[in-house]
Amino acid sequence: MAFPIPTHLPRKPAHRDVATEILTKVDLANVASLTPALAASWVSELDAAIQSTQKRIHERIREDLPTVEKHIASSKSIQSRLESLRSNVDALGRTVNDSNTGLLPTLIQTLTSHSELAKEFANASTSLSALSHLLQLKKRFTLLEGLVKSGELCEAAHTCGILEYDLEQAPDALQRSIIYGQLKSNFRVLKDRTREQLAEAYSRSITVTAEEMIISSSVQVRQSTTILQLPSILSSIDSASLSSLLDTLRRDLTHHFIQIVLSQPTSVTSSSTSDFSGNSQHKITLFPTPPSTSSPGQRLESLSAVLEFLSAHLFLALPEERKAPFTKSLNKAMTSSVLNDLLVPNLPTSFSPLPSYLELVQRCIDFEGRLLETDASERPIRLWSNGLRGHYERQRRSILLDLTRNVITSQVDWNDTFNVEIDAPLNSGPTNVVLVQDVTSPLPESTDNRTTTTAVDDITDVGDDGASWGLDEDVEHNDDGIDESGWGLDDEPTADLSTDIEPDASPSIDSDYSLPSQGSSIDKSGPKDPEPDPSDAWGWNDDDDGSPPTDDSVWDDPWTDDSASASEPKLSEPIPPSPPVLKVPHSTPSTSSPKVATRLEKFSKQKLKHASHLASPAVSSPLVSSPLGIISDYSSSSTLPESSPLKTAMPNKSPDPSSLSDKRPPNLVTVAPKEIYTVTQRMRSVLSMVEDILREGHEFISASTHMPLISSSSSTSSLLLQVAPETLDLFRALYPIVFQQDLETHPSRAMQFSNDCSYLGQEVEKLAVLDDSVNESLGRSRNCLKVLGDSWYSDTIAKHCQAVEDTLVSGADGFVQTTDQDRYDECEGALMQVVSLIRRLAAGWKNVLSKTKYYSAIGRLVDAALSQVLKDILALPDITEVESHRLSELCRIPNSLEGLFVEDQAEHPFTAAYVPSWLKFSYLSELLEASMADITYLFEEGALVDFDIEELVRLVRALFADTPLRSATITKILAGHPDISTH
Repeated sequence: MAFPIPTHLPRKPAHRDVATEILTKVDLANVASLTPALAASWVSELDAAIQSTQKRIHERIREDLPTVEKHIASSKSIQSRLESLRSNVDALGRTVNDSNTGLLPTLIQTLTSHSELAKEFANASTSLSALSHLLQLKKRFTLLEGLVKSGELCEAAHTCGILEYDLEQAPDALQRSIIYGQLKSNFRVLKDRTREQLAEAYSRSITVTAEEMIISSSVQVRQSTTILQLPSILSSIDSASLSSLLDTLRRDLTHHFIQIVLSQPTSVTSSSTSDFSGNSQHKITLFPTPPSTSSPGQRLESLSAVLEFLSAHLFLALPEERKAPFTKSLNKAMTSSVLNDLLVPNLPTSFSPLPSYLELVQRCIDFEGRLLETDASERPIRLWSNGLRGHYERQRRSILLDLTRNVITSQVDWNDTFNVEIDAPLNSGPTNVVLVQDVTSPLPESTDNRTTTTAVDDITDVGDDGASWGLDEDVEHNDDGIDESGWGLDDEPTADLSTDIEPDASPSIDSDYSLPSQGSSIDKSGPKDPEPDPSDAWGWNDDDDGSPPTDDSVWDDPWTDDSASASEPKLSEPIPPSPPVLKVPHSTPSTSSPKVATRLEKFSKQKLKHASHLASPAVSSPLVSSPLGIISDYSSSSTLPESSPLKTAMPNKSPDPSSLSDKRPPNLVTVAPKEIYTVTQRMRSVLSMVEDILREGHEFISASTHMPLISSSSSTSSLLLQVAPETLDLFRALYPIVFQQDLETHPSRAMQFSNDCSYLGQEVEKLAVLDDSVNESLGRSRNCLKVLGDSWYSDTIAKHCQAVEDTLVSGADGFVQTTDQDRYDECEGALMQVVSLIRRLAAGWKNVLSKTKYYSAIGRLVDAALSQVLKDILALPDITEVESHRLSELCRIPNSLEGLFVEDQAEHPFTAAYVPSWLKFSYLSELLEASMADITYLFEEGALVDFDIEELVRLVRALFADTPLRSATITKILAGHPDISTH
């Protein structure tokens, strides 16, 4: 469709001739304007235009007259030639199309006659070919029918093949005839009858059942006197049917004879008979035998008998083109059955029957070589035997791992345990260090021999700075006779500390062990502590009446091992140099300090005295005497907090080695203290299995060098040795899952599992050292067991620490509004619940863990509880007087947990060694009821270094009203903790 031109665009003026203009004028004229004059003017215009046109034409002709004349002559010539051509064409048409003499009608008539003649010839030829082929088919069909009726099935089968080919080659005209269809239908009937009779003859010639196989060399056709030989029968059966029959025969032989003979104890017998007609029958029979009378070697012999029977009576009857494929496929099935039904199921599960089994393997390899001698590239038995070592080790590995799995997943008796003794860490754990004099070797003059004299000389140096220890001060007694010195250093004569200590007169190390001496007795009573003040709010000796315990076994120590205590201690390396003696500050407040309350001053001194029992070796022995190794801990900058008052009180100078030359005791060595923990008996079973696996692996490696099939195997490394670490991996994977509920619901069992892992790791480390072949694998297993044991230990503690914190958060609710009795009761109940929880856990863990781990675990629980209480109380923005008293009472509830860190009621607790926030928490209960002067005094003396500056400021603001004294105190606190090293 053309694009319409917009109306606003200008149009190109069209060329208008005279006729168009006149017609336009005629169109515009109407009845009124149309007059004869107007019409005459139009005619005159036309005439003028015609004349003008004629004039132009004549002018053009005159301008090019020769050309015009030439064109006129050419047109006349064309007209004449056209007329001549038309006449010639008309004559030619008459010559070709004339009905009588024309060429085309004559040619058509001739072709029609030829076509009819050719058709008649083709019909005659087709009829002749069809009739001749039909006659041939009739003859062959008559012959086939006679052969079938007479029972000559072999010739009939051959004739069927020829007749079938002739039927396929029949002419198309014959194939479309009715008689061809009838003949073909009759042929199919005879062919099927022949096949059925041949199949029936085959079935009577070869019979295979579950017990026997019968092969007849000849058979008589039913309803006939014809005798057919077995080779003739097999060669007469068509290819497709014979393939199907042979496949069925191979399957039956494999199932009923080969597999049965190799997998079950059977005996094989063969026999041959002949009937009255001379037909021979060959039979092989299988008889089940008792398992005790059969061996794998006899089964292989029975299979050889079956193979010989088939070679003699079956393979020879097969057609040549079928014999090789059938025997090859049957031999492959036989070798596969030997491998899968004889060798693999009888693979030994232990080492003792392996030699006889190797003889069987060699016989099977030879048997396979005889069967597949022409095909040496595909021998499954030989290929399998190349990896025989790996097959045996993998099966043995599976058996061992299944046995291990059964042992691990069986029901465990958590009470069936045994004790394991280990060396306790010297710097951690509630153990005693025993020093034994080595009289066989003199002490060389070296700095390392200052080991046992450092602490003694430090005490001797006290004489130079007696003010630091308060030895020159008078001992103050209150009305009750309580020592107000806070240190108790005057309980022993100071003269003993300022004199040289001879080796024979060395004080005792602890209450159980002492330094041996020649001809001298050593007092093991130790220093006596002053009687505590009954009105003391600190409550250190709430459960102690001041008299020594009447029962020597007040501490029921679950770690005590009679056998361990009865054994002689072993000497070890000389102990390392003792750390410097801790000098805890003791100074009298200056006159410029505010007056300090007597009760809080007594409390501060007793607190420092208690710390001195834990930290200062000058109290009981010049050597390492703390039952917890606290001196080593608090003398190490890595373990002592920077804010601890004990760390800030340590001396900065070391004794002069030259001053120690005349004070060295004889050479001393340490006997490592022992600790015990419990391990379930199940771990002995697991460890015994690991040891048995390693022993078996080495026996297999050493014995396999004399076995050709094993030594030539492709496997070069022993898989059996790798089962040992895999057994431990299986333990780590299954044990926490199988006993998940017990480990989650019983904290003691979780710790027991941690002990089990640690014990296995220690014992496996010994095995790894003894066995280099699996050193790396066992080392990895040991590391994994150690990580698993430590993880369960830490996770169990963290889980119950979180339970403690959750109990305080939900029950105490931040210790707010304790003036209300109900809220106070809730806070008290939460604290009592936490104390009860910690005591229950301690009771369960005490009989399981070693001392060091036990105190560390309980210390973390107590520290979690105290830290949460500290966090909540120090976060209170305002504490009234009543709340301060009640909070102080609540803070004294956890003090009962101090009894968990006491091994002897005559000794002081070592709580601060395992609970980092214990001293800080102990000060909190007193600070809540202290005056501004008390707090200022303690701050200036450095007793509050465990508190952060922000915590002290927040506590002062919460306890006291906004006064100039509080502002001055806060300003002093904000200046930072005082440096008490110069006191």
